Amino acid sequence: WSLIIGTIFETTLEVILTYRFNKFRPKFTLVRYKRQLKFSNYFFIMSIFGYLRSRLENFAIIALFGVKGNAFYSIAQEIAFLPMSELVQPLQRGFYSTAARLRASKQQMFELYSKQSNWILLILVPCFFGLLAVQDLFTKVVLGDTWLEAGTIMPIFTATTIPFSLYMLVNSILTIENKFKYIIAVDVMYTVLLA
Repeated sequence: WSLIIGTIFETTLEVILTYRFNKFRPKFTLVRYKRQLKFSNYFFIMSIFGYLRSRLENFAIIALFGVKGNAFYSIAQEIAFLPMSELVQPLQRGFYSTAARLRASKQQMFELYSKQSNWILLILVPCFFGLLAVQDLFTKVVLGDTWLEAGTIMPIFTATTIPFSLYMLVNSILTIENKFKYIIAVDVMYTVLLA
């Protein structure tokens, strides 16, 4: 219950503070509704491909290695993604809005991307090598002997967080630039490659 209450409290506090620091109040309007509808359609398609890609992974792992293999895969992925989800993604929260403000200046947007990329690499590369160095000890201490097989694939997932985090920055820039077709094309290629 403390996790549920903590999450609700954190989200509520975040929403209240954003309205405190930014006086913008959303209101219903149909101005530029075609542009909003176009954005929503692309966003909907991107969400479908993202969901299909994540489910396709699980179906493929279960088909190849059974339910136990999927458990190892899921636990390894969850732990390996922690540096990305708990350290990098909070740093990326302000990237989209800052990049959107810099949209007119490609040079400034590129500099922002470079700085953000450097922070991502500064966090994730040491995490990768650290996990690689202590994967067996980490798995035994944190998960126990039953999960040793999961420990062997954790560094692979940690390595994939590096290009994935960088791609998320590119994804934000492509969204700002209304280049949804490129985002969908990359998602389709990734899904086909994964299949």
